[in-house]
Amino acid sequence: MTRPARTGSRPRVRHTWAAVLMGLVLIQLCALYWPRVDVAGGPAWADKAVHATLFALPTLAAGLTFRRWLLPVTLLGLHAPVSEVLQHLFLPHRSGDPLDVLADLVGVALGAFASGRLRPRAGRNPGAAGDKLAPPDSETHGSVMK
Repeated sequence: MTRPARTGSRPRVRHTWAAVLMGLVLIQLCALYWPRVDVAGGPAWADKAVHATLFALPTLAAGLTFRRWLLPVTLLGLHAPVSEVLQHLFLPHRSGDPLDVLADLVGVALGAFASGRLRPRAGRNPGAAGDKLAPPDSETHGSVMK
């Protein structure tokens, strides 16, 4: 018995998420490794919200881009403490903050959770847009037994 052919825009959607992921990683790298960041005003927790967002969005995009998403999500999780150590060691106007690492990891967890909820799964909601199965061909499925 052969498996029905998949149709729809799944590869195009995956390529779109890959482009989004590349843009978000570029923004993340600029924000984390810019030599000097001067932020005036705002609530004290705003920095932590920015850190969580900088990691949540790329994690979400990675989860929606790759079929095997555990490796990219793990790499984003490892980048959290590494980025703070690199800021502390190599950027004189920046400092490594353990609470930033915590906020980064919360962002990774939120992004992984969201991508897990949004990823199409085999057998779940087969009629969803972009995840449709081809209609049955008349030889194997369309005929009625008499």
